[in-house]
Amino acid sequence: MEKKTIKRLQVKVTYYVRLGGVEVKEDVYKGLTKAYDENNGVVEDFVRVGDSLVLDENGSEAMEWLINNISERDSYETEYEIEELEE
Repeated sequence: MEKKTIKRLQVKVTYYVRLGGVEVKEDVYKGLTKAYDENNGVVEDFVRVGDSLVLDENGSEAMEWLINNISERDSYETEYEIEELEE
């Protein structure tokens, strides 16, 4: 079978993880609930204040917790979405 060359391929990979009975520090909890309630579930460690980006300590703690406690191997479902394909 003949091989083809793809000049550019961009793929978005999304994996889903479900946890239960998780105990977290209060600042992590605040960062997670703020992201869920106010930012469509997106955790950010910086927030925009006027024209500046300012460290959001609760968001930073939540981000660090997520990085340290969730990995792809924990996923129950994975989706691959081709965002760009140039032949």
